[in-house]
Amino acid sequence: MSLARLKRTPLVPSLAVAFSLLAAGCWSVTTAGAAGRPSSIISGEPQTGSAGVPRSTHDIMQQEARSGGKPEPILLGNEFEFDKRDARQNPASPRVASIPAMPVDQMIYRGSAARQSSGQKLLPYTPQTVGINFTAATLSGANPTNSFPPDNDGAVGPTQYIVAVNGRIVTFNKATGVADGVLNTTTNTFFSGVRSGSSTSDPMVRYDRLSNRWFITIINVSTPNRWLLAVSDAASNGVITGATVWTPYFIIPATQTPAISNGSSILSDYPTLGIDANALYVGVDEFVASTGAFQQTDVFVVRKTSVLSGGPIVVTMFRALMTATGGYVGPYAPRGVDNPEPGSNEGYFVSPDGASWGTMWIHRIANPGGAPSITGTSITLPAEDVSRPVVHPGNTGGKKGRSGRKPNELREAFRNVLPDGIDFIHGVIRGAVPLQ
Repeated sequence: MSLARLKRTPLVPSLAVAFSLLAAGCWSVTTAGAAGRPSSIISGEPQTGSAGVPRSTHDIMQQEARSGGKPEPILLGNEFEFDKRDARQNPASPRVASIPAMPVDQMIYRGSAARQSSGQKLLPYTPQTVGINFTAATLSGANPTNSFPPDNDGAVGPTQYIVAVNGRIVTFNKATGVADGVLNTTTNTFFSGVRSGSSTSDPMVRYDRLSNRWFITIINVSTPNRWLLAVSDAASNGVITGATVWTPYFIIPATQTPAISNGSSILSDYPTLGIDANALYVGVDEFVASTGAFQQTDVFVVRKTSVLSGGPIVVTMFRALMTATGGYVGPYAPRGVDNPEPGSNEGYFVSPDGASWGTMWIHRIANPGGAPSITGTSITLPAEDVSRPVVHPGNTGGKKGRSGRKPNELREAFRNVLPDGIDFIHGVIRGAVPLQ
């Protein structure tokens, strides 16, 4: 599509690792709103938005049929990027593969009492087996999206799998992988009541087993843009049919109270989604739409009860967790955390640090179903970095191989890493040095 989005290059570390570190007390504390200061609790102010206007799956599919089932015009997008390639390494990050540090064989293999007598004490961990495997959507073939990149997401419910990608939402029988014909529509049609005539991008989908509801979110691409939410009804009990009623909602993140001063020029991008018993947790990266310049990261908490019965939606915003003017210290691309525990009384965001490698942030939301407050904690992880540059067809320039490097540039890059062996390796690649 014509609108750019945040590059999804760095990965958020494992939540299991994160919470084990929390339990062990490995805390390096900074403020949720302004890194580098003593930790503090920031209280939010819930704001009431509009009520939803329900419509059924049947109505959505009727609208899709009236359009002739044609996908939207092809949308090819460049990405707004937050460039972390030159971030520093956290000096406190240990150069180990795990915390606590373990020998590599203990990370890859498991013990076997049955084999101890034969001297073979370790067995490799058994990988997960692949079950149902099917193509859910394509660019221009079956279930066409006509959008690139796809920004794909999906979730499994009691009987169905729902895929949500840029340009297409489809339901499948989860036992067979066959599209069940219940819902197969463009994202623009699905969110037509709340997208204000603007195209849609960056979907997320969750099945919430605590409420037996489906939650599908997306943004539109106006400036300032909307965050859109659709919630299935209670009567469907998690099984989508033609009679299932969806209630859509929207907010405008950049102008939601407390508003960003230049909010009318901001695009709230790369929305994430987490759900628990009390709330929805959404993080966004804020860009100046006209220039693509990164400005800050924000998060907001949606009171869950407010969207389970028609609204009005109740939202609490927390601003500027990480900013360009603050040296990018703090969480970027903050991800809301899913938690199926029915007794939970606090929520979380987890994210990598914008200024360093080897640092992760966890933000805790207290009282998420009422008047939320937020605290932030940074955690030191094992040392990490961007991947090594590699030669590949299509290298046309750019830095460190991510956008492509010319072979001679890669040769110099590898020389810095392997000064003694690079000429031999390069000779093997060219076929000038035979392997014995």
